[in-house]
Amino acid sequence: MSVIIVITTISVVFCLIFGLLRLYLATRLRLRKPEGVDTPFVEVLVPVRGASVCLDKVVHSLLEQIYPNFKISFVVEDEHDPALPFLQSACNHQPHGTVLIAGHAESGAQKNHNLSFASTFLSPETQIVVTCDANSIAAPYWLDSLTLPIRIGQ
Repeated sequence: MSVIIVITTISVVFCLIFGLLRLYLATRLRLRKPEGVDTPFVEVLVPVRGASVCLDKVVHSLLEQIYPNFKISFVVEDEHDPALPFLQSACNHQPHGTVLIAGHAESGAQKNHNLSFASTFLSPETQIVVTCDANSIAAPYWLDSLTLPIRIGQ
């Protein structure tokens, strides 16, 4: 019995140390971003269907990204989508958000149709396009971290 407790204790301590080390390194790497890196305009296309339980967290996490030049386009199938009122309200209070209504997909998946439809409304200034699922809660530096390899030419 004591062997199991010792092994469990060692495993827990190892996981804690490893987790703290990863957190420390991730924070340190984020703070050591190369100097003079451009921040081109980025558009994030998010196909949405229905009002999930976490939709408010997802929407706010995307609209409140710590990145200077971006737009989030939430795309729904039609005006009857339960998420539409919330999305419109959230985007009315944030300069980075917009809502598009794609219409019903005649062929193929609705999600693909929504993304294709949204791509026809990209701003001329857009240099990077990102797609994101409507159930992904983004960390504040998600967009910056995601686009950094492209921005530094890797």
